[in-house]
Amino acid sequence: MSFVIVMYINTRVAVVTTVLGYGIVCFFELFKNKNIYKAIKVSGILLGVVITSMVAFVKIFPYSVEKFTEGSFSDMEYVGNLDAVEHPEIRFFNKLVTRVSIWKSALELSEDRLFTGYGASDARHELVDYYKNTDQKFLAKYEFPTHNQYIDFLLKFGVLGLIGIFCFMFGIGYLGWQLKDSVIISFFLLFFISNLTDDFLIRYDGITFSALWFAIFANKYFYNTKNN
Repeated sequence: MSFVIVMYINTRVAVVTTVLGYGIVCFFELFKNKNIYKAIKVSGILLGVVITSMVAFVKIFPYSVEKFTEGSFSDMEYVGNLDAVEHPEIRFFNKLVTRVSIWKSALELSEDRLFTGYGASDARHELVDYYKNTDQKFLAKYEFPTHNQYIDFLLKFGVLGLIGIFCFMFGIGYLGWQLKDSVIISFFLLFFISNLTDDFLIRYDGITFSALWFAIFANKYFYNTKNN
């Protein structure tokens, strides 16, 4: 049911991370479960449900195939030059080319303060000013944030900020690997990939959500270490 809901929402990152999560859970179950026959059976059922759901969804919504293939990577020749097209908000607003243009601008801006960054309060304003100074009217009009948590921390806090966010992310992955826990590893991949196309840690709910689960995973790690 959860996968059907994800397919209905039809967000590319959500679908990709969900499929990866299913794959990781099945992989770990196959190698952890002493009853290999049962593990293969459960994995086969899950795989069957995923494939059936995807085929059915494509039949009902055929545009999804174009969205996940050609639609995702189209118009990349306009990176950094979105205003070359009349009414770019109609053609580019929710496309990858817009995000890549934002990332390109943010990385170029970060080069001037690579080690110190612009600070948490000034980075967004500096980025919008950069859009204006480089005559990127579409990006300046909507004042787009970075839409990438790693670039966001680089822009705000410099190289140390980038190192810090990677330590936070891979800390979750480390706990999952040490515990051989497929759920924690799936969570790590989901959160890591999601933050490549958005910046969840600039919002209170994103910070609280990730910190809560990091604390739960860390508690499980220390509990297992203590009892073993």
